Amino acid sequence: MGKSIVEDDEEPSLKRRRTDSGYDDLSQSSQIRNNVLKHQDSGLGSGTRACSPILVSDELDITITEESKLLVQEPTIIIYLGSTRQQIAQSKYLSYIWRSGLDSACSVCYQHFDENGGPPIRTFTFETSEDLAEDASDITQLPIAPHPIRVFNRHLQCLKSKRIKYIPVSHVWHEAVSQAQVTGESTLNAIRLGYQVPIRSLLALTRHFGRVEVWHDYVSVPQWQTTTQQQLLLQLPNIFSYPDRMIMDLHDVSLSHINNVVDPAGYSVFLEGIAKLTNSRYFERMWVVLEYIQSKKSSILCEYYDIFDKSAAELSDIAGVNLGKYVSRLGQNRFNELAQAKGFHWSKRACWDDQQTWKNQDPKLRTLGAAIFIIGQKTCRDHRDYFFSLRFLLDLRQDESKISTILSDNTFESYLALCWDALNGGDYSPLLFLPLDSEEPDPRAPWLRGYSEISHKLWDFGSCRQTANSRTIIFRGRIAPTLQSIGIVQNFEHYDFFGSAESVFHRVARKIIDVSGTCSKAFYDAISRIFPSAAGKGVFSDSYTDEIESQPQDVDFNAIEKLVKRLDYLSSKDECRSEALQVSKKLLSLLELGLPEKQSSLSRIKAASEEAQWYRKKLEGLAAVKCKGCSRDFLFRATVWDPPTPSAASAEMYRIPGLLYDDTVAEGVGLMVCEGKIIGKMAYATPACECRITEVVEIKSQAPGSQ
Repeated sequence: MGKSIVEDDEEPSLKRRRTDSGYDDLSQSSQIRNNVLKHQDSGLGSGTRACSPILVSDELDITITEESKLLVQEPTIIIYLGSTRQQIAQSKYLSYIWRSGLDSACSVCYQHFDENGGPPIRTFTFETSEDLAEDASDITQLPIAPHPIRVFNRHLQCLKSKRIKYIPVSHVWHEAVSQAQVTGESTLNAIRLGYQVPIRSLLALTRHFGRVEVWHDYVSVPQWQTTTQQQLLLQLPNIFSYPDRMIMDLHDVSLSHINNVVDPAGYSVFLEGIAKLTNSRYFERMWVVLEYIQSKKSSILCEYYDIFDKSAAELSDIAGVNLGKYVSRLGQNRFNELAQAKGFHWSKRACWDDQQTWKNQDPKLRTLGAAIFIIGQKTCRDHRDYFFSLRFLLDLRQDESKISTILSDNTFESYLALCWDALNGGDYSPLLFLPLDSEEPDPRAPWLRGYSEISHKLWDFGSCRQTANSRTIIFRGRIAPTLQSIGIVQNFEHYDFFGSAESVFHRVARKIIDVSGTCSKAFYDAISRIFPSAAGKGVFSDSYTDEIESQPQDVDFNAIEKLVKRLDYLSSKDECRSEALQVSKKLLSLLELGLPEKQSSLSRIKAASEEAQWYRKKLEGLAAVKCKGCSRDFLFRATVWDPPTPSAASAEMYRIPGLLYDDTVAEGVGLMVCEGKIIGKMAYATPACECRITEVVEIKSQAPGSQ
């Protein structure tokens, strides 16, 4: 059949296993309310009675004595496949379905599965021609479903051509099942969960939607057939993007908690519900992010196999509205106190928002930075799985028929190739990553950050709002984008903008005057670069142009110039320090830098301080830069991790024209480069003069695959 089959005496390969285990066995808690799902026909039809093959006991430890084994005949699990009625010994169930037991030709075209045609998309439903009955020989003695299942194997193209729909289930793996998959040894608990969870899911979906076919990787993926398993891994985005809906399995969130998020009786029950929802283990794992983002629509399966009647997107929107309502009512600080006491984490809620944004975003605005910010907050078993997921999120799939073209055994090489491909597609975000404390630059690619750890801390600019004017970053095998020169760095000093608004402004104002003189417009522009308005940031704006908006009409430049000149005069005299501070206060009041902005509730000075402190180390600061065109000096704010020294070669600042992210301003994104190495970046480096000098800037790096 053109497949690589793992024989019973072979050890399954540990490479590229989809074992997204995020919790221990769920079974006891799932039965607190319904200890038994009683045998009900549920409109599924009636047929011949047979012995129940179903494992339902939720006791984690079940012991069978040797005497019992002799007296009790082992029950079987019944599966229909084509014209065959299979009876599988309970203890052999996982071994049977995870190897070749469910292999067959495509039920549509009757052709076998191979690399060219793709792997089998294996779905299952209830076989209503046969009923299941209790059986005293079954160790559980409690049926959970009225019928056995029927399995279908089809090519994805055959499914599409016949418009056959199914519902894929996105879930976190149980630890027992995950361990069985990795070790190749089936425990009783793994067998029970490996059968019980997908069957209960099918039963819940059938009762809610009517007769359905389900794709659940406990049944649908032959986990111990390495070749087929890896082929299905490559098809995972297609498996979840083709159907009209998928199921988000929130096994640890009750329907009542979700209802308290949607229609709360008060803030206390809302906080309890939103905390329980966002703390679900579903939101901790990486694989389910890929599945959720790929789906068209997501319905929610709750604890006890209840189904929530709104989509996941609707739930996210309603949760956001109610969060805003209670923050407005209680105040941000009080709300944060109460939320923290309930265990609610803003970061998990924000990450769900980011996933929703990604789903609805123009693909050309999707960046590796934004993807890493989402994925980097999640966990997975194998570090290389991150590369796989990131490639599929960005549609950087290379040759989909062979997983080796996506993943190298060398993780540095895999990560370099991923970032290189992103750059090759016009995505500048890999050049704008922040350094990690635990990682030293690699001489093979000094600009490459995050090769040792995929972390959300690499990215702080948010979603892309507008692409760069030039999307050519890789030229003739080299990183050589065409950028706009800002100028040569004269000096740089770290500054965290911490202190009273008056003291911070006084220091910055004096620095601007020292660098650029007393021109009122130059002063005003420098203030706008260092303390940008929230309204000018990408996240708060709807549309942008390549040109900077004209200055507000109500700015009194005459008043600014008088105060700036007075401050310059007084600052040179030690005995006039008190009077100089009073002039600074007048300037501060005139520019309204200390007043909260409606978009963020923070003043522009407080926002600068919080941004600098977000890094938890000295990165933010002020750079004096000399324009290479007009030779004038200007002050810019920059994030610098490797400050230039007087003895080193000159560092230069470059703007990336057109590029805009959530947390930058239009025409403000740029790089600080020294001898071909990126040593810093800018978010607010808007033009300070009329000079527009473009240069091809080469960044030192070896290409992927080179020695």
